[in-house]
Amino acid sequence: MTAPPTKRLRGRRCLCRGCGEFFNSLSPFEQHRVGVFGIPGARRCLTVAEMRAKGWLPNAAGFWTTGKRPAIAGATRAISAISRGSYLEAGILSAPARLRVEVSL
Repeated sequence: MTAPPTKRLRGRRCLCRGCGEFFNSLSPFEQHRVGVFGIPGARRCLTVAEMRAKGWLPNAAGFWTTGKRPAIAGATRAISAISRGSYLEAGILSAPARLRVEVSL
């Protein structure tokens, strides 16, 4: 019988020793633990069904992610494309020759 492939924990990736799930970063790892602190037995791990219900998905490497970053990355790419004048790349079919983009944080 062949041993199952192992996942390598590098960078900020995490393994939960409680449920055995792997997480792509500290944020989803911490968010998957729910309940009240300080009371024995009051904290638990979210189930796979609960994580999926929140919109979380495992990435291609099998590590759970919250799925929030791709939208941010897509917006960043669009703003970058607009600043270069590439409206087609940004998904804007027709746009004025000059477009002022203001971003407030």
